[in-house]
Parts: sequence; C-alpha cells; structure tokens
Amino acid sequence: MSMWSPIIGKFKGIPIQLHWTFVLLMIFALVISVPLFFVLVILFACVLLHEMSHTLTAYRNNVPVEKIILYPLGGGSLIDSDVLDPELEFRISLAGPIASFIMGFAFGIVAVIMPGGEIESFIQIFFLLNILLAVFNIIPWFPLDGGRVLRGYFRKKYSFINATKKTVMVSNAITILFIIGTLVYAAVSNYTIVYKEFIIFIDIFMAMFIYSGAKSEMELAYIRENTKNLSISSLVSKNYILFRKPASLKEIYDAVIKYHTNIILFKSKAGYQVISKLPAPNINALNLNISNKQSSSYYKLSLPVVDYNKKVYDVFNKMQNTNLPIIGVTKGKTLVGVISRQHLDSFISLHMSNISSVQSK
Repeated sequence: MSMWSPIIGKFKGIPIQLHWTFVLLMIFALVISVPLFFVLVILFACVLLHEMSHTLTAYRNNVPVEKIILYPLGGGSLIDSDVLDPELEFRISLAGPIASFIMGFAFGIVAVIMPGGEIESFIQIFFLLNILLAVFNIIPWFPLDGGRVLRGYFRKKYSFINATKKTVMVSNAITILFIIGTLVYAAVSNYTIVYKEFIIFIDIFMAMFIYSGAKSEMELAYIRENTKNLSISSLVSKNYILFRKPASLKEIYDAVIKYHTNIILFKSKAGYQVISKLPAPNINALNLNISNKQSSSYYKLSLPVVDYNKKVYDVFNKMQNTNLPIIGVTKGKTLVGVISRQHLDSFISLHMSNISSVQSK
C-alpha cells in the first residue's frame, strides 16, 4: 500500500509521507462531516509540527533521518538509532513534547485575548490538541516519546539492553494502572452502559497498542544486543541480474530463465534501480512487439544501498523502518551484492534460536 502513502513535501530535504490510513480517514471524514474534517486537518498540523521538532533536533546534531510519516493516531520520525548515544536519544525524544507544550501555551494565550467566534473555536482546538499531544507523549509509555526519554535517561547508567528492560517494565506497569483506572472509572461513573463500553473498548485497544509496542522494542533490543558484532558480509547474495543499459522484455526473461532469479537491477547515472514488478512470463512474451518493449516501461524503484561493513542490526533496522524488500550492498561505489528482507529475517530468527538453545542448556 506504499503507493497510496503520498509524499506531501520535504523538511530539510527529509520526505514527509502521509500514511494511506490517514488519507483514508481524511476522505471518510470529509464525506460524513466537514467540521470533523477540519478537526483532522488541525490534528494533522499539530502532529506534523511535533514530528518536525524531533527531526530538527536530529538534523542539528547530524543524526540521519529517513523520513517523517504521519498516521491517524500520531506520527514518527524514522531516525537512524545506530548513532544515538544516551544524551541524543533523550534530547531528540524530549523535543516533540516540549514543542507541543510551547505551541499549546501560545494558542492558549491567543484564545484568551481573541474575541469569540469560529476562529476562536479553532484556536481552542489547536490549544487542546497540542496539550493532549504533549501530555500523552510525556508519559513514559514505550515506544512513545516519554518511553524513549526514560530509556535515554537509563542509558546514562545502564547498557542499552538493561535500559530497555527497565523502560519496558515501567511502561507495562503504567499500562496495568491505566487499565485498572479505566475499569474503576467505568464502575463509578453515571454514564450510560453504551458510553462506558465504548470508553473501555478504546482504552483497552490503546493499552494493547502500547503493550505490543513495548514488546516489539524489547525484541529489537535483544536482536541489537545479540547481532551487534555480526557483519552483513556473510549475508550478501550475488543472485541477481544487473543490466547496465536498457533491456527488452525478452532479454530480461531470457536472463531470468538462465540465472534462476527474479531480482533485476539496472545501473543508471542516478544509482541503482530494481524492477518491482514484471508481468508473468507467458507465450505473449515471444511476440515481437512485446519482446522488444523496453524495461523503462515497467515500474522501477530506486535501490537503497549500504556499506559492506555495516552490522546486521543496522541493516535490519533500516529495512524495517522503510519497509524495504531488498537492499544493495556496496564496497566504495561498486555494487557487490544484495540482501533480501526475507533472507535477513530468516538469518536473525535462526541466530536468535541458536542463542536461546545455548542459554537454555
């Protein structure tokens, strides 16, 4: 669905992507309620400014940022965590809530001095959403900003894996208290049964989301800890086809049959490209008109590359954050192979299983 997640602009050269679920929500809101649509536009602006503060802090500290992506319930700045020391993680994570608090405070002042009317109502919504965004993100829930701030603090005293463990414990404890608080509130409040059930459903869903996120962060920390000394050099595959000039469909099919691979790369002045989809081979491919059709007429994607000496976790994290199915590996400016997401996932799973087997003995 990435093709439905449009790039809507750039900030400091970093792409800003609107996730397809946000696009769908905006269309749905516009159909059922124009006021709801405008509220979502305001929420979009608040989340964007929140994420831009993370990105700006990272940018000023020379930390690579892949992109900013906006979801219906928030956003994310995909930051290269490999270069984050404890202090940087603390500062970059804290930048978002601070920015939201400042914006909320500013809009609150404007709302007080502005005369009544529709504009004041929108200013009040800006104020409320920014304050809620700041408060929600400062709670030490993992993997939200507050959890990352807490881990950055713990990392000043403990190793990365132990800091993550302690942060996850705090996050899970808050999640349990949150669920208990929801149930107590539903029991003592005078609202209707339907409203109480709705509140319980929303809060339980949120708690499950937070718990799942914390669990994923713990798994990533274990992977990072146990693969930090492993290089990707042993994972590089040469099972691909590289064309250095435009090729016809027949030439591509002939190469696929000869070399038994469907990874098709092209070298251009801009770098390497990979054909993401070709029509299934059939008898029509032998037709002269089709077989002479140039590969440029098919959908090609830019192939990201990493250095041959990169560590396994760095590449895994990059492919996971950007949803890459394949990545190129270079020595200097020369392509020496590729790594597929499937191959990398299998290697990590096998490696982690072996470690678990050794530890259980």
